[in-house]
Amino acid sequence: MFAVGHARPGSCFERALGELLDRLPDGFDLSRLVVPYGGESVPVRVDTFGRIPGSVSRAVDRAAHSIEVADPDVLFVMADVWFCGQLLRRLREYKPHMKRVAWIPVDGALTEPRALEHLAACDVLATYSAFGRAQLSAGFEALGIAAPRVRVVPLGIDRTSFYPLCGDLRRRVRAALFGDERSFVVLNASEPHPRACLDVSIEGFAAFAAGKPHNVKLHLHAATWHAGSAIRALVARHHLEDRALYSPFGPDRSGEGERQLNRLYNACDVGLSTSSGESFGIVALEHAAANRPQIVPRHTAYEETWAGDGALALKPRPHAPSPADVAAALDALYLDQSRRRQLASAAYARASDPRFGWDAVARGWALTFRGLVAEKVCELTY
Repeated sequence: MFAVGHARPGSCFERALGELLDRLPDGFDLSRLVVPYGGESVPVRVDTFGRIPGSVSRAVDRAAHSIEVADPDVLFVMADVWFCGQLLRRLREYKPHMKRVAWIPVDGALTEPRALEHLAACDVLATYSAFGRAQLSAGFEALGIAAPRVRVVPLGIDRTSFYPLCGDLRRRVRAALFGDERSFVVLNASEPHPRACLDVSIEGFAAFAAGKPHNVKLHLHAATWHAGSAIRALVARHHLEDRALYSPFGPDRSGEGERQLNRLYNACDVGLSTSSGESFGIVALEHAAANRPQIVPRHTAYEETWAGDGALALKPRPHAPSPADVAAALDALYLDQSRRRQLASAAYARASDPRFGWDAVARGWALTFRGLVAEKVCELTY
């Protein structure tokens, strides 16, 4: 089996691929290759590792060459639609007996169905939510081509890495990170892409924080990434320089990075997402695993993952929530500690759902891979 991932270094996407592959049971002759955005190679834990410099198209060509040399029974690709499509196009005449499997995110309405054309060659195509499956099915129908088997397979969270700290330790962590264990800190840990709509979070927090004590803070984890200067400019525009916090550590995919991230999750009081669309929303679930309440938009995969009372859901207007709604939600939780505790318990219960455990996800994929090799495609069951 040859596994290919395409991810920003340190991202949830990259961590997810490693979590899955590291949990596959014995018996898989596994090679893996991670191609980061930009085409440079990333030193992750690998069995087979290659360097892929240059543009994405060159990266696809080099990855395809590596696959051809490895001659696998199963190709597994975990990447965005467009990268998967380019790679499968490059391999379209290669090894008809090789089983092709893709696990892709769908974070919004699919406006260009042509991107799916080469994904029709998949033996199994999976995405993280029923919303995503509906978009893929509609896209294949619009193209007028037969769709492959489209499955819903959620991502997982590692509950050995993300968990609640005891009360005294949590207070010490808060004091160490923020200098004041009594602070009220809102965390937006989204990655720095336009879809995150960090401007909505910043503007909404500014309205909420007006007139509040100086220890009411907004922590923007994305400012440690390449977009840090743009995020700081937004903070300055809303005069939040004295309220904005930034992670003392960068996007780190190592075990130490996850320990630091869990400390941050525990130290912050509320998780906030103002994304205009999500394929799954793994950051909110990781933060919820630390027994912290979540505020998320009511759309795309969030609407499924947080159905019911698991989180405080905001109405999309029309895609991201409005800054006014963000301010009102934050104000409600700031003033009502009992409600905060109630939502924290509900969020923790949602993060503890066995469906979102990596062991269960890996078992399901292992059955599928083995079934494909035996020419008996298994349903993914969790």
